[in-house]
Amino acid sequence: MNSRLLFLALLLSSFLIPTNTLAEGIEDVDAYLYSPHFNGLSDNLENNYSLQFNYSEETGEANDLDMDFSLQTTETYQKIRNTFEAEVGFEDNQDNSELDRDYKIQDSLEFHYNHVHYIFTSLIWEQDKLIGLLKRESLRVGIGSFLLQNDTTFLRVEVGYDRVAETLRAPGSNQTYGATLLATKWVWNINEQSNFTAEVDFLHNLDKRYDRRTDFTAEIDTSISELISITFTYEVNHDSNPIQFIDSTQRSFTAGLEVNI
Repeated sequence: MNSRLLFLALLLSSFLIPTNTLAEGIEDVDAYLYSPHFNGLSDNLENNYSLQFNYSEETGEANDLDMDFSLQTTETYQKIRNTFEAEVGFEDNQDNSELDRDYKIQDSLEFHYNHVHYIFTSLIWEQDKLIGLLKRESLRVGIGSFLLQNDTTFLRVEVGYDRVAETLRAPGSNQTYGATLLATKWVWNINEQSNFTAEVDFLHNLDKRYDRRTDFTAEIDTSISELISITFTYEVNHDSNPIQFIDSTQRSFTAGLEVNI
């Protein structure tokens, strides 16, 4: 509890301390706290599209094969960024001769009211019948802050609220609840071709104190041409109150190919 209060105090202090104090000794404050190379905001409307194919090996589920196809689009204009992502996954279940499919659609909007702080909201829809999840709908709102940002790296944190509605296959197990959201993301530009990304998301169900979800992702992506890059991802997902037949902790290693279109 004390560590959580300390973290929240540090986050709030980043909003209260003047920008010049945060970047004391840095000649160009904007160059220190804001890097277009990473943040990508532009005075003109810009669009980016990418297709990604992933193959992963997982533990904690009864499947041999897991392939994902995803489409991501990003639009930026001045202080606004909109990101839309649609993903479909195919799993070869040992207990079923057919491929099981799972789906996820997410639309996120960010409003950056200065170079450091922003407001965000996200709509998320998921379905994974293999684990008994017929539908999960989520609405997230919150604030974010860049604690560090320059030409080679950035570190940001987000605090928010998540309203979740779940429809499960098991009778009487449908639920709607609110959760606190705490997320952090670190990106390091290793060189001109490669980036390293680490993310941690933590959700705490406000209706059930023992129900918590933590997701950790570490990824390296390397460009092999202007249009094509390869990615390697290690992911750990922990749910203290998992859906039936699913281990509370699952790990996966993913190799992917991304094409910018």
